[in-house]
Amino acid sequence: MTERRILFLLREGWAEHVGGDVIQVLKTRDALKARGHTVHVASVLEEGDSSYDIVHITNLCRPYETCHFVKKAEKNNIPIAITPIYWDEHALNSHKSQFGRALMIAKILIKSGLCKIEGKPFMMRENLLYHMKNFYTAYQSRILNSVNAILPNSYAELDMMKNILSQKQNQLIRIIPSGYDHRMFNLDKRMCMDSSPQRKVLNVARIEERKNQLRLIRAMASTDIPVVLVGPVGDQRYAESVFAAMKSKDEYHGGAKYEELPSLYSSMYVHVLPSLWEACGLATMEAAAMGCNVVTSDIPTCREYYESIACLCDPLSEDSIRKSIMKAIQKSVPNELNAGYVRDRFAWSKVAEMTEDAYLETLKESCL
Repeated sequence: MTERRILFLLREGWAEHVGGDVIQVLKTRDALKARGHTVHVASVLEEGDSSYDIVHITNLCRPYETCHFVKKAEKNNIPIAITPIYWDEHALNSHKSQFGRALMIAKILIKSGLCKIEGKPFMMRENLLYHMKNFYTAYQSRILNSVNAILPNSYAELDMMKNILSQKQNQLIRIIPSGYDHRMFNLDKRMCMDSSPQRKVLNVARIEERKNQLRLIRAMASTDIPVVLVGPVGDQRYAESVFAAMKSKDEYHGGAKYEELPSLYSSMYVHVLPSLWEACGLATMEAAAMGCNVVTSDIPTCREYYESIACLCDPLSEDSIRKSIMKAIQKSVPNELNAGYVRDRFAWSKVAEMTEDAYLETLKESCL
């Protein structure tokens, strides 16, 4: 493929708040650079800047920013690709009250300045959920139906978007999985580390409700197996509930530097990520690459990625989480099957090649 100029547009503050979406973009950037392309990452596209061949955006679940990116790229006449990282907010929060879900969506829209239609705010409690839900999804639908290429991380993600997607003519849809750094996370590196795995359960994730650490702690409370939490606090109130539920055997190590993760994964028998929702669960992928036994949620996206290697659990059931962990901890480590499985499918070099092919097809279609 001829050298191309590619601009990734990320949410504001991405450098200070690095999540799976940021890692996915940065690693794809590095792999595309290695293939000879010029790639920049920013939070702004200046008006009139048409120097890029393609703009690649993410985070359909932050429509207030993403829609702004789309408008700027359209105005500059640049083809747009999106990695949606989409999740169904309403299905995810089905265990919450309707009004609670409405308030959560309202916070997103108020922050974005999108909480009015034709100048009239939605203030009536009985109509709040209906209006907020439809306004939120209307923006998501508008974004999807404006871009030139949609690149979901899984078929499950694409299926979740079917109600807000009306594929337009010449619009490319291509499944491109998320990946991991196979040079940093691999069995050879584990073998070089002078450490024996501990009979502990590791969870690498931001401390927040979606990551479900409270149920994890409660699930293992009756056992003698410690739970080790590693990750920054994303929701202070939720984190306080998690810390209050922890037993003396459990540990919280705060956030870890990215380069410290291989050693952490290598020191544990099991990594568990019982999230209510994940695009792919990057920590699960990295842990598996290091030969850990892995437990993850029995939800469509994780099932698509890991069903053949992971012990799956119901993230809403403490009993299910505990049983899956106890099953996983009986397996030997390092688990070479897990490491080989992710290496053969999800190395960033493979992901970049697939992304490059999608760009090429998008550019061809945009010229028709």
